[in-house]
Amino acid sequence: MSKLVTFKAAERALAIYYRELQEMKDDPELKRELEFDAALNELLERFKVSRETLLDILKMDSQNEKKVANAKLSSLSGVPSKASTKAIARSHQKFPLRTYLNPHNGVQIKIRLGTDSKYKEWVKEYGKETVESWKIATED
Repeated sequence: MSKLVTFKAAERALAIYYRELQEMKDDPELKRELEFDAALNELLERFKVSRETLLDILKMDSQNEKKVANAKLSSLSGVPSKASTKAIARSHQKFPLRTYLNPHNGVQIKIRLGTDSKYKEWVKEYGKETVESWKIATED
């Protein structure tokens, strides 16, 4: 490619970028952000704080605020946070009592959760669907 073609292409690209730059300079939102950036730089310089330090402080504050808000919300306002409400609901949840009868050996078990050793043994041996078909009663 000749130098003239390369030059003309660069010149066109520069003209496009220059037009875009002029449009951006007229944008009121950009002007507002530039003012904010200048004010922030003055503040950082006044207190001799770097942007990285400021970001670390903001991240730390944000993380701590979330933790403190969740921990203290219930004690400060008497209203439990969503996380603590869910934990309370889970801790007070009563699972139904289910009764299973194994047709192969006539053994009957009553469980609330699927953590019973005999239930687990049956599921391993016969499969969950088969064991669930042996359910004969469910009580609250």
